Amino acid sequence: MSFDAQAKTELGLLRGYVELDFLQNDIDPRLRHVYGEWKSGDVDVVGGQTWSTFMDPGSLPQLVPITAPAGAIFRRPPLIRLSRQFREGLVGAIAFEDPASFDFTLVDPVNDQFLQRWPDFVARMRWINQDRGTFQVATLVRGIGFEDAAFQETLKTGWGISATGRINLNEGNDSRMGVVGGRGVGSYLGGLAGSLSAAGPDVAGFRTLGAIGAYAAYQRRLTERVQTNLFYGYSNVESTPLMPVTSADTIHNGGINLIWSPRPGFGIGLEYDYGLREVANGIMGDNHRIQFAFQFGP
Repeated sequence: MSFDAQAKTELGLLRGYVELDFLQNDIDPRLRHVYGEWKSGDVDVVGGQTWSTFMDPGSLPQLVPITAPAGAIFRRPPLIRLSRQFREGLVGAIAFEDPASFDFTLVDPVNDQFLQRWPDFVARMRWINQDRGTFQVATLVRGIGFEDAAFQETLKTGWGISATGRINLNEGNDSRMGVVGGRGVGSYLGGLAGSLSAAGPDVAGFRTLGAIGAYAAYQRRLTERVQTNLFYGYSNVESTPLMPVTSADTIHNGGINLIWSPRPGFGIGLEYDYGLREVANGIMGDNHRIQFAFQFGP
C-alpha cells in the first residue's frame, strides 16, 4: 500500500511518499518508506526513511519475497540525501544515514554499551543509460564503538566500497550483478543482517572485521507477462578467537522464480530458494524453501 503526493511549485517539485506493508501474522502495518523530496533543476534532496544510498535497487534481481540475495547491500534507514546530475546519465549523491550501531560483538556484553556518535556517511556515482543499463560505485564510512563499565570509550572506523550494475540485453532481458568489500560493513551486507559481524574483540584488542560479498542474476522474459529470474549470492565475514563460534558466517544462496503479471499492480510469483551457511567452527547447515506470493495494487 502506498501514497504518493506531488506538486509543482515555484521552488521546484515537492513530493511526499509513504509505503506500508503487513508482516506475516501481524495486523499492524509496517512503514517501509516514508520520505519527503524536493527537486529543482539538477538538484534533488530526499529526507526520511528509504533505500540506503550505499544500495543499488536497480541491480537487484526481482525476487518473490521483498529481499535481496546474500552479498548484496540491502538496508532501509532514515537518511538525508543530496543528489546532483552532472550531465545526462551521470548522477552523484552524498548522504548521512542513521547509523547501524548494534551489529557487532561487544567485549563484555553484560556491561558494555553501544555508542552512536555520528551518522553513517555514504557517497556514490551512478551512470544510467536507458538502452545499455546502469553502473554504480559507492563508498561507506561509519563509526563503530562502545563504552565499558569504567566509562572508557572505544571507537573504530568502518568502511566499504561497492560496484553494482545492470546490463540490458535483447527483448527485455537483462543481467544484474554486484560486489562489495570492506571492514566493518556489518548489517549493510545481505545475508549478514542478523549477525554481529561488523567488529569484535580480538587478542590484540577490539577491531573491525573484513567482509566481502557478491551476487549475480539473470532475468528473462518468457512472454510479455511472464518472466523468470535466476540468481546466486555469496557473503563472507572474518571472525576472531574471542568471538562466539557462531559469529562468523559464510553464506551461499541461490534460486529461481516464475512471475506472472497480467496487468500493472497485480502479480503472482513462485520461487525456489536454496541456502548454505557455515560458521567459524566449521559446522554447516542448509535449507530449501518454496515461496508463493500475490501482489495487489492500482
